[in-house]
Amino acid sequence: MICEGRSILLMLWALLVCLPVCAASDRVSGGYSFDNLPDLLERINRDVVLVNAYDSLWNKVAIGSGFFMDEGTIITCWHVIAEAQFYGVETSEGTLLSADSVEAIDFEGDLVKLKVESKGRRHKGIELATEYPRQGEKIIVVGNPLGFKGSISDGLVSAVREVSDFGTFIQITAPISPGSSGSPVINTRGEVVGVVNFSMTEGQNVNFAVPFDRIRDIDSLFSIQVEEYTKYLLEDHSTVIEDRTNQAIELMTTEDWSGALQLWNELTDSESDDRYPLYCQGYCLHQMGDFTMAIQQYEKSNSIEESDETYYFITLSQLRLGDTAEAIRSLENAVVMNPLDSVYLEFLGNLHWNYGSYHAANVYLNMYAAKYPSDTSALRSVCGCLREAEDYTGALVCYSILHQQDSTNALDRLGMGFSLYSLGRYTEAIPHFEAYSQHDPKNTNWQTLIGDCYSESGDFLKAVEKLETSISMNPNDASAHNLLGIALQELGEYRDALKCYKMAFELEPEQWMYCSNAAGIYEVLGETQDAQAYRAKADLLKRLAGE
Repeated sequence: MICEGRSILLMLWALLVCLPVCAASDRVSGGYSFDNLPDLLERINRDVVLVNAYDSLWNKVAIGSGFFMDEGTIITCWHVIAEAQFYGVETSEGTLLSADSVEAIDFEGDLVKLKVESKGRRHKGIELATEYPRQGEKIIVVGNPLGFKGSISDGLVSAVREVSDFGTFIQITAPISPGSSGSPVINTRGEVVGVVNFSMTEGQNVNFAVPFDRIRDIDSLFSIQVEEYTKYLLEDHSTVIEDRTNQAIELMTTEDWSGALQLWNELTDSESDDRYPLYCQGYCLHQMGDFTMAIQQYEKSNSIEESDETYYFITLSQLRLGDTAEAIRSLENAVVMNPLDSVYLEFLGNLHWNYGSYHAANVYLNMYAAKYPSDTSALRSVCGCLREAEDYTGALVCYSILHQQDSTNALDRLGMGFSLYSLGRYTEAIPHFEAYSQHDPKNTNWQTLIGDCYSESGDFLKAVEKLETSISMNPNDASAHNLLGIALQELGEYRDALKCYKMAFELEPEQWMYCSNAAGIYEVLGETQDAQAYRAKADLLKRLAGE
C-alpha cells in the first residue's frame, strides 16, 4: 500500500513516495548478541505483534507491525491505523487482543502508543536503547512483511540523519515491505533503536526508522482516550454496531455459530455494557457444544441485566453438563421472574420429577395443569408425581379424571391399576391390568401381576392359571415361580409348591425369601433335616443382604 499526502514526508523529500509498512513482543535487554541470534529472536518474537486495521464494514484495509514496550503497551506507526475505523492486535502465538485506548500519538514522528489487554500472558516488552547507533552498526528488523508473521531481515545502519523541523531519522539497509511499518529495529544488545517507518521506492534498501527517543518521549507529545479517538474517526458509530449486529443475527439464522460468535466477540468489546452480545455469545457456544463457556457468558449477561430467558438457557447448558440440581435452581429463577410461562412450569415440574423431588414436581405441574386443563400430558405428569410420592389415593383420583376424558388410553388404565394395587384393592386393580396386558401382550410381567392380584384377593385357582401362563411365556421369571408356589401352597399342593420355590431359588440364589418359603414347606411336610438346612441358608443370605 502506497501512502501519499503525508505532509511531513513531502516536506522532507519531495521526490519520495511513502510505503506504509505495517506491524512487528518479555523485555529483552543486554546479554544477547547476534552471535546467539536464535535465542535473541525467540525472546523478541514473543513481544512482536501484527496490527490489523479495518474500515467501517470491518474490511481489512491495512496491516502493520508493532511491539510491546511494556506490559499492556504497544508501539506501532500512526499511519497503520490513522484511516481505520477499527483495529486489533494479534500476537505471534495467534492470540487476538483488543485495544483499550490510544494512550499517546506523535503525529510528526508517525508513532502511536496503544494500551491493550494481555489476556493473562505476560509481555515484559523490548527495552529501548539509550544511545544512537553508529554508522555501519549491525541491526535486525523483526516484523510482519506482507503479513508473514515473525519475519526477520538484517542489515546495517547506513546513516543517522538530522532533518530540520523534525529531528533525527535512522537510515537502514535491512529490507522491508508493506506490513513492516511499526517493526522494531534491534541492535546487537537486543534493544530497540528505532521503529520502521517508510521506504524510498526509487532506491534499493533505502529505508528509514524513527529513533528510540521519540518512543521514550511520546507521552509528553500527545495523549488521547480511545472514546474520543473513536468519536473523532466515526461520528455515527451506532450505525456500524447495528450493521454488525444484523450480520451476526443473520449468521445465527443460517446456523453459522462460529462466524456469528466471532462477530459477537467483537461487539462485546465495543459494547461492554450491553447484555445482548453476551447472551448471544452464550447461545452460540451452547450450539457449538462448549456448555461451560456458554454458562459463563450467560451469567455475564445476567450480571448486567437479569432475564428469565437467559436463566432458561443456562438451565439447558447445565443439563448438558449433567448438573440437574443447578439446572433446577436456574429454572426456578426463570419462574420467579416469569411465573406465568407455561414452558417453564412444565419443564420445572418434569425436572423435579426426574430428580426425585415429587412434591415439588407436583406443585409446578399442578400450576401448569390448572392453567392448561385441556393438556392431558400435564395432568398425567401430576398423576405420576402423586404415585411416586406414595399418595396413591390422589393418584387414583387423577388417573380416574383422565380415564373419564379418554377411556382408551392404556397408560391411564395401568396407572389406575398400580394405584389400586398399592391401596390393597386387588380385585379392582385386575381389570385395569387385564386391559393394559392386551395393549402389551408379549410382556409377561402383567400376567404375573394379575396372578398376584388374584392370589391376594383369595382366588388361588385363577392365580395359578395366570401364573402358569406367565411362566409358559417366560420360564426364567423367578418371581412368577415364587408367586405360583404361594398360590399352590394355599391350595394344599405342597410338593408342587416346593418345586416352585426351589426353581425360584435356583433362578435367583441370592433371594433369601425363596429359600425361606422352601424351608416352610419342608417344615409342613415334617422333613426336619431339609427344613433346617434351608432355614439356615435363608438366615445367612438375609444377614448378607443386611436385612
